[in-house]
Amino acid sequence: MKKLKKILLVNWLYFSKEVIEVDDVNFLTGKNGAGKSTVIDALQIVLLGETNARNFNQASNEKS
Repeated sequence: MKKLKKILLVNWLYFSKEVIEVDDVNFLTGKNGAGKSTVIDALQIVLLGETNARNFNQASNEKS
């Protein structure tokens, strides 16, 4: 089984280029609007192939 070591987000919503290091035990924490839900959405698409409208971070997809 492969182990996830890094997450690279390039031109993904609010991230122009961001590398997130992943270790054995991880917590996704941060202030409001820091991009926690955006990272979860990226993982959902990569790992599950989910590209439909059921995004975790629906606020980032609303036209406002």
